[in-house]
Amino acid sequence: MLTARHKKYIKRHAPGAVQKYRTWKTARDFGDAYWQKRMRGSLELVEGLEQSPFPAYMPEKYGKLKKRPNHAVVEINNTCNINCIMCQTQSATRHKGRMKSELLEHTLDELQVADIANVALHTLGDPLANPRLADVLAELRKRGMTTSICTNGLLLPRHVDTFIEYMDVCPSIAFSVDGATAETYERIRFGGKWDDLIAALELSNEKLRPCGMTTKVQMTVSKDNVHEIGLLIRDFTQYVAHPAQDLAFHVITGLAPDNTYFNTFNLFPNHTHKNSMCTRVQGDPLWFNVDGTVSACCRDYHGELYVGDIRTQTFDEIMEGEGLKKMQAAHESGDLSAYPPCNDCFRPDKRLDEIFNSAVQYFVHVNPDAPAEYYQARVDELCEILQSNGNYREKVEALLEKTG
Repeated sequence: MLTARHKKYIKRHAPGAVQKYRTWKTARDFGDAYWQKRMRGSLELVEGLEQSPFPAYMPEKYGKLKKRPNHAVVEINNTCNINCIMCQTQSATRHKGRMKSELLEHTLDELQVADIANVALHTLGDPLANPRLADVLAELRKRGMTTSICTNGLLLPRHVDTFIEYMDVCPSIAFSVDGATAETYERIRFGGKWDDLIAALELSNEKLRPCGMTTKVQMTVSKDNVHEIGLLIRDFTQYVAHPAQDLAFHVITGLAPDNTYFNTFNLFPNHTHKNSMCTRVQGDPLWFNVDGTVSACCRDYHGELYVGDIRTQTFDEIMEGEGLKKMQAAHESGDLSAYPPCNDCFRPDKRLDEIFNSAVQYFVHVNPDAPAEYYQARVDELCEILQSNGNYREKVEALLEKTG
């Protein structure tokens, strides 16, 4: 097994080998058998939308997690350089800033004891807004931990050398891009500039991808931008190595405390429900905030979902503590009045996320060089099917067969 030191050496001195390995691995893992299996699974989820509506699909009681969590979220900063209208991170009233070095080291030590091998660095802020990102990655390296970055990407020029240095710790970066034109992008990603986004993606192509870093582009899909999916596939394929895997399309959920934007631009109100019996309440993962408090969900803008404090408790004490137990009991009873973010949390049926994303990625897999209009026509038909009153499986299956 390669050690972190060996991986670092290979990624620094043989980037061509890294690229060739990933190309080989993708061809091996994502061939026809993979897509056949994935589409079968997606069609089963489609059928479940009718046979097992969301309330019946969710469990009535929380049981023990089938396996111990190996992933956590560490909020190294909760500041962001923009204020996306579906996130509204600047509306958060929790203490804003960066996690202090001593607290970061203590948190990572506690996670290491708990056998947490991978951490995400993104909650309410963008990790690239943290000027000490290199120090954070160095602490992860010391403990043999890994991460992957999700970012708006606009501050990449400040950190590109850091990513090259720490590719053994952070082998991938995902750019959140919610529009394929300047007008849509700058409206949704308020404060972001289209030219800065394109410059960052070009920089990634120039500096990161030749070193073997995996790059992804993801879109939060709503009525506000669904009409640009075809354009995004056509124009952003150039920024990833494997478009059918590296372009991702996630259905919008009610993330921000203010549901106005979600209610206005939700693609699937016919499949939208109160997010009761949320799986987040089981503590997989936990969110470790900049001040050491621990939340059960990323929707904790105002400190209303605290379940522990890593400054005074161990990971296991939090997982087995009263904070999570009380929240689980509230979800099981249906009385969420003590937890306002849970009480007004709504989302489309979570099965829709896989159904939608897998279908769009399948369109790209089958016809990777098609024009934007080809993809957009199929996306529009998929939306029309899922927005209808039923018979989903037959309709989606016909769409997939027509595509294949």
